[in-house]
Amino acid sequence: MKKTNILIVDDEIDLLETLGDIFESKGYNVTMVEDGNKALELLRNKYFDIILMDLKMPGISGVESFKEVKSLHPSAAIIMMTAGSVREEIKEAVGAGVDAVVDKPFNVKKLVATIESILERPLILVVDDRVEDRETLRDILVDRNYRAFIAKDGYEAIDIVRKSDFDVILLDIRMPGMDGMEVLEVVKEIKPDIGVVMMTGYSSEGLAGKSLKKGAYTCLYKPFLDMEKLLRVIDEVQEKRKRVYSSWQKVRVLLVDEEAAHKEAISNILTGEGYRIIPANNGQEALKRVEESFCNVALIDSELSDMSGPELAKKLKEMSKKTCVIMISRFSALDLETLEDSAKEAIFDYLIEPIDPAQLKKLIKEGLKEQKKW
Repeated sequence: MKKTNILIVDDEIDLLETLGDIFESKGYNVTMVEDGNKALELLRNKYFDIILMDLKMPGISGVESFKEVKSLHPSAAIIMMTAGSVREEIKEAVGAGVDAVVDKPFNVKKLVATIESILERPLILVVDDRVEDRETLRDILVDRNYRAFIAKDGYEAIDIVRKSDFDVILLDIRMPGMDGMEVLEVVKEIKPDIGVVMMTGYSSEGLAGKSLKKGAYTCLYKPFLDMEKLLRVIDEVQEKRKRVYSSWQKVRVLLVDEEAAHKEAISNILTGEGYRIIPANNGQEALKRVEESFCNVALIDSELSDMSGPELAKKLKEMSKKTCVIMISRFSALDLETLEDSAKEAIFDYLIEPIDPAQLKKLIKEGLKEQKKW
């Protein structure tokens, strides 16, 4: 599976660094900040699976931060750390939906076990315009140890999906405003790897067939008299996603950029998805990396000091025809018409900075699919 992103927020620097070292040693992607405002700024640009937050920090309470975090990332699991907080504050945190509260000083093994237990529970989003249907299904899933969330319509579902990282979406086909088929298309555009199970109370083979062609895993009919069947389907989708992520871990991405900040930002996005990043600072270094070992994908800055991006793309393709080359342009779309044919043919597609993480992931997956045709 992909690596887990953990954000640790605490004004005690020693504790912050200790926890960071512990979780990094266990293979997590760890980010540390010392106050709630910095955490919120970071969360506006990056998704985290787990957030460890001190309940009481100068300037902002953990409960206030929690509510803002949930508005930014509804599916993130949040664990509050507390040292002598009053019972009312802890009660407020639990009532607001915090996943767990741990007392300082805490047993590190228990904290790690708590996080691992949370991560083992699949994230499910139930999308249905009928209040009773979505809440009943949500409650059943929670009772079965899933982390389940609800959306009342397609618009809310898409907003939540953009901010979160669900394993499975249970999506009603017939909804007012934006129906399930439209939602399915947008979801697959945003997060192609999410498993989507369509639901309908109407017997419609035509709609079911169309949904499968658009990327749904299957279509189930309501009411769910056989709940065990639904749970089996969810588990099947989970297993399929694990196999996909396992294959991604073997994918090598060559990242060619002379600016360290750009490289770090892109690396953070892709290592979180399980890709292996091969960094290069310029064109010559990139050619050496490809000579040493095959790279599935090459992300190339269009402006390098020793050669142009298109020139490097052409040379890379001459060395490794199967490598998918994606060009990154700082200012505008590349003027492909001005490039010679061999350079145009070398470039699979391009991205314009600032990079949209969803678009970056989507392009890489499309490039990998194209690569399989060779």
